[in-house]
Amino acid sequence: MHASKVDVVVVNKLSPNIMLTFHCKSADNDLGERSLAFDTSWDWSFRVNFFDTTLFWWVDDNGKSRQEGFQIYKAKRDVERCHNYCKYEIRSPEESYLICYINGRSHDERWYVTNVLQLMRNR
Repeated sequence: MHASKVDVVVVNKLSPNIMLTFHCKSADNDLGERSLAFDTSWDWSFRVNFFDTTLFWWVDDNGKSRQEGFQIYKAKRDVERCHNYCKYEIRSPEESYLICYINGRSHDERWYVTNVLQLMRNR
């Protein structure tokens, strides 16, 4: 088994009037629905399983499957990319898409707004 734990942090950087709402779960753990106000964060920790198949994904209120949600942590992808600390800043630099910054660096995780409306709710 992997000896070190992984910390994942999600920060809402959308805008002051947009709540970031998501439901995070894995095959073994349902972390529940979370709502983050602008410039606030939420974090959780876990250990990657022996087979490097640990996967956490976001789903919307309609219970869409992990294939339809966003994979917030995927061991085979993220062990090398962000090691044991993955910080996601969810931003909206343009109105056409959302972009995810990981550990301060822009990556190609762009989700077009039509696919991620479940993440944003005006409250």
